[in-house]
Amino acid sequence: VGLSLKYVIGAVPHDTDEMMYTQLRPTFEAYMNDYFSTRHDGGVTFELKAVHTDEIHEKVANQEIDFLFSDPALFVCLDLAIESQALATISLSSSYGPIDGLGGTVYVRKDSSIRSLKDLEGRVVGAVSLSSMAAGQIQALAMEHEGLSVAQTPSQLVLMGDDQYHIVKSLLAGTIEAALVKSDVLHEIEELHHEDFSSDLRAISSTLEGCESTPDMFR
Repeated sequence: VGLSLKYVIGAVPHDTDEMMYTQLRPTFEAYMNDYFSTRHDGGVTFELKAVHTDEIHEKVANQEIDFLFSDPALFVCLDLAIESQALATISLSSSYGPIDGLGGTVYVRKDSSIRSLKDLEGRVVGAVSLSSMAAGQIQALAMEHEGLSVAQTPSQLVLMGDDQYHIVKSLLAGTIEAALVKSDVLHEIEELHHEDFSSDLRAISSTLEGCESTPDMFR
């Protein structure tokens, strides 16, 4: 009789947990469970679990997850801390076509007096984290090119975690005055939450890194 095995795949949500499950469950649960059910005598099953950045080290140390699906920046941090090993790299795509780069945008409310990155001086700015490539690092580099500092130019830099839907809602509510998010976040919110915020927000900076053919929605 074959041995039944169960593996937990942790994944870091870039928006809500619900959005992450909608995007990844078809691959990491439905497809993988079906694929391995016919290739292992006792059966191999996979369960997807949301793991937030502040939980990763604890989850790994307690052996609560067996695999982790993360972005390259997080993998580098983990590799330094626990000598993690990359098993595979996945190329992203969207309904618009393949994605071969990362886009980062700075949004403000349409009625805001903020017109450029220089206007972020003395303002309250929200971001995922400084380790997030598309929702922190790209915008920080754009500010650096203009002689600004993402940490020192604003009066406050609020690191709000992985839920970019929450960051956008906070911007609309006036809790923060600018949001550093990945460039396709409004498209994802519209697809998964059926809310269109494009008429309420304005981009003051949009930067694309490492891209030749990524669709215009990421620019």
